[in-house]
Amino acid sequence: MNQQLVEKIQTLHDQHRQTCGADKTWHLLTQAGEVCGRHRVARLRRSHGIVAIRMKRFHASYAARNSEPAAENLLDQNFTVALPDRLWAADTTFIPTQQGWLFLAVVIDLYARKVVGWAMSGSNNSQLVCDALTMAIKQRHPKPGLIHHSDSPQQRRVGPDQPLHLKNNSLIKAVSFTLKPPFLYLKTID
Repeated sequence: MNQQLVEKIQTLHDQHRQTCGADKTWHLLTQAGEVCGRHRVARLRRSHGIVAIRMKRFHASYAARNSEPAAENLLDQNFTVALPDRLWAADTTFIPTQQGWLFLAVVIDLYARKVVGWAMSGSNNSQLVCDALTMAIKQRHPKPGLIHHSDSPQQRRVGPDQPLHLKNNSLIKAVSFTLKPPFLYLKTID
């Protein structure tokens, strides 16, 4: 009986790219009609070495923790948009490669859920963020009143050293968006 359950647990583990923990595995098993306890699933996973891959924690550098304060949050988690180019969301993410980290900054128009600007670099800094925003501005030519929303520390800070002075472009900074799916951490990209 336990061996059959372990095989089902291993199958679910592989189907979900090794990202499910014991609770999620138990939930999936019960949805499939399997009668078993949550602690039993956890015990069997542990005894057979079935361990979920966890996302690596990101720790802010000293410079990120001790630089300019973030801009005010204007959206308050209200992401409904009636017209294009009124609300853009942005984020940066890091992708492991054989040559080190690759940083990707993306700007998305929340009306159409379409990428309107992006940039890649070997370092995560305000230049990367400004390059993605510059691409979006050049492609879309937004009117004054556009809100640019982000949770990235480099994107929330407006400082005099940035090559693109956002206040002059009628863009307002805020917080919150993510692009980091767990499967990015499964293996290194060539």
